[in-house]
Amino acid sequence: MKIMHLQHYLVCYDIADPRRLQRVFKASRKVGIAFQYSVVYLYCTDEKLDEFLLYISQLINPLEDDIRAYRISSVNHIKTLGEPLIPEGIHARWTVHFS
Repeated sequence: MKIMHLQHYLVCYDIADPRRLQRVFKASRKVGIAFQYSVVYLYCTDEKLDEFLLYISQLINPLEDDIRAYRISSVNHIKTLGEPLIPEGIHARWTVHFS
């Protein structure tokens, strides 16, 4: 039996075309929490992250757009000023699904 390890990720994107940007924006909001307009937080396995990246790779133009995923050890290691990363009462555990 394979043990599934959940990891914390920040996925950041820079999309040149407004239509593609809207598609990536909607897809990313289905699987994570928006930290900023083009930054989404995911708490998932490496395999689910790969599925998500594969899914959005079909929505972008790799010659014009940029998607990056950064693994972080914990959201507690992110330093912020201003609004909290995750609103109080929301727990950072999701199951990543794609449709």
